[in-house]
Amino acid sequence: MSKNGNNRTSKTSLIILIGYLISSIFAGLIFSGLTIRARNEGNSGIGWAILSLICIGVFGFMGYAFFKTSSPLSDAFYYYLGIITLVANGLALFILFLAFFKRN
Repeated sequence: MSKNGNNRTSKTSLIILIGYLISSIFAGLIFSGLTIRARNEGNSGIGWAILSLICIGVFGFMGYAFFKTSSPLSDAFYYYLGIITLVANGLALFILFLAFFKRN
């Protein structure tokens, strides 16, 4: 295999990793924020809430898997990535919970 092929593979892996990092941390938070915005405008915001719950569920499960299958001594990056993902999704779930009890 040529060097160019290996470079393309590592570039693709880096793009996937960066995409996962951004989406795992911010997806639930963004959709929870959009739910609050929709509620402020007088709408129910149920569509944004469902998208938020899907993101929280998917990325929360992946973050939990990273956290449980790695340790800070051997796979520190994945361990702390799992913790950060769980904290961000917990915050998104809290924001979503508050959005449903917000009065218009």
